[in-house]
Amino acid sequence: METATKPPEIPVDLLPVIQQKIDIEKAVELRRRGLSYQEIGTYFDCSKQAAHHALIPYTIQSKQLKDYKTYRADIYADMGREILTSIDRADIQKSSAYQRVGMVSLLHEKESLERGQATQIIRYDAQALRERYNELKRMLDETIDVTPEDV
Repeated sequence: METATKPPEIPVDLLPVIQQKIDIEKAVELRRRGLSYQEIGTYFDCSKQAAHHALIPYTIQSKQLKDYKTYRADIYADMGREILTSIDRADIQKSSAYQRVGMVSLLHEKESLERGQATQIIRYDAQALRERYNELKRMLDETIDVTPEDV
């Protein structure tokens, strides 16, 4: 996993001033919208280095979350492998082995879902279904009754 580049050092006594000057929640929102550190610095009337420094913890968290979402199936598979290889014959005889096997099963199911290999994955397009329903209803309403009158 990559780490964020280290910004120029900011004197420790200036950190509280910078943190007070920058609304972190707003800065994170601006960064997600694609603004540069220079633009964020200008918005908060501080340097781009100060904006970058203030956002480092949130940049790393965002990168970690993105990596987790991207590699979630592999993470589940690795956790399952680790749990499974940690069980030996003595563990199987203990009650906690049941819990470990249960965890492997759950992780396997999650891995299968992530890889699109689950036994049932139902996806539907609600809008498309609604449009098809309305189309069929219109057709039914437009149908001419051809039932003989004497029946």
